[in-house]
Formats: sequence, structure tokens, C-alpha cells
Amino acid sequence: MNELRQAGRIVRYHTHPTIQPQTVAAHSHGVAMIVWRIYGDKVSSNLLMAALTHDLAEKAIGDVPAPVKWNNPGLMTEFRRLEDQYNKLNHIDFALTEEESLILKIADTLELLEYCYDEFSMGNKGIQEIIDRGKEHLRSKLVPRLDTEVPVQYKALSVINQTMDEFRVSHPELVFSCVD
Repeated sequence: MNELRQAGRIVRYHTHPTIQPQTVAAHSHGVAMIVWRIYGDKVSSNLLMAALTHDLAEKAIGDVPAPVKWNNPGLMTEFRRLEDQYNKLNHIDFALTEEESLILKIADTLELLEYCYDEFSMGNKGIQEIIDRGKEHLRSKLVPRLDTEVPVQYKALSVINQTMDEFRVSHPELVFSCVD
């Protein structure tokens, strides 16, 4: 258990200057809150636990920046294998439906954007690069996979739009337009 507690202390964004450091634990809490915002009391315990533990393997393999994994499919496959191995070893490999896996990825990306929004609000103009990548990932890779005929997926789209609207109102210079 100590291993998992310590994993929450891993600092994210170690390759990018930040004003306020973010730990894996703080990020995972934010992801879980977004998942709750989408599902409400209908959220499965597996999805909620996956949200709380999805990055704990970074304790063993590090926090590799997303673009490194995205641009190196073989490396991404190996990191997934190592993450799966860590999660199994530590009994945090929660079975998710395809829909839950998608919602978890959306919540993960929305939390990234919320953190970056806070950084931008505190004066970190250099965070714009991560904001742009997060928006593009959400818009091009995740939102197209939503089936808006499915109520919870429609709700996810609604949460995305609401989050982006909040960003637009506070910081129009960020030009948030993830969802067409």
C-alpha cells in the first residue's frame, strides 16, 4: 500500500515549467471528479477506481510526455505493457467497458486542460503548447468516438462543451474550440 501512496506524490509536467506543481494524486482526484460529473451516482466503482489509479504506474516507469508516446507507437505499446504489468502486480487493474475507457480518457484530457487553464490564469503563458495539444487530442481523437445517441456519452459531450465555454469566458485569448 505504501508503494501506491507514494505513487500519488509523483510530480507531473516535469519537462515543462509550471507555477504550481501538480502531483499524480491531485490529477487523479480531478479526473475522478470529472467522471462523477459525467455519470453522477451511476458511475461504476471500477471506473471511479480506475480514475483514481490510472497514472500510479508512473511511480515505476516515469511520467513520459504524451507526445513522446504518440509519436512512437512501439514505445507506447511497451509503456502500456509495463503499466498493465504494474497495475496487475498492485491489484489496480480495473475492468472497464469500452465506453468507460473512452470516458476515462476524456476525463483525463479535460483535467489536463483544467490544470493548464489554472496555470495560464496564474501567468504561465508557456503552457499554451500543452493546451493546444490537449485540445487537439480531445477534438480529433476522443470526441469523434462519442455516440451522442447514448445518454452518458451525450452527457460527456455536454461536460466538454461546458468546460470549454468556461475557459472561453475567462480567457478568450486561449481560443478554446475543441468541439465543432
